[in-house]
Order: sequence, then C-alpha cells, then structure tokens
Amino acid sequence: MPKVTLLRHGESTDNICKEPVNMFDSPLTEEGKLQASRVTGHYDVVLCSPLKRTRETLENSKITYNKLVGRSLQCTPEPPPPYLES
Repeated sequence: MPKVTLLRHGESTDNICKEPVNMFDSPLTEEGKLQASRVTGHYDVVLCSPLKRTRETLENSKITYNKLVGRSLQCTPEPPPPYLES
C-alpha cells in the first residue's frame, strides 16, 4: 500500500508577523530553514507548491526523491480563506 506523508513548511516571515499565512508568498526565516534541515527521508514522488516557503522548505531539507511534481504546473495558486490557518 502506498505511504503518504504530509509536511508543512517551516516558519515563514508571515508566521512571526502574525499575518494570515496563506495570503502572501513569504520566505522562510532562519528558524524555518533550521526546522527544514531536520527533515529527512526518501520518497518516490514529492508534490511541492510553487510558493516560496514550500520550495525553500524542500530545498533546505534532507529529503531525496525520484520525481518532483509542482514546479512545472501551469497554475496560479489561489489563497484559501484566512480561517484555514491561524
């Protein structure tokens, strides 16, 4: 049976400013990069949002993968309502 792992992005500049996280394409803080660097594992497929904080989380992690999906998607992410993250 396939295994699915969900990983949330590291701390971003919007997290520390108490801004609605989904509304802006904010980068990781140094703490967020450190958090990401602690993530390890190998996956067959990784799906990554085109948002800066998710790309930086993947780039700063120790995750290896066979296939990356997400960077080449021809779509513009639409932020969900702010009540989804608080």
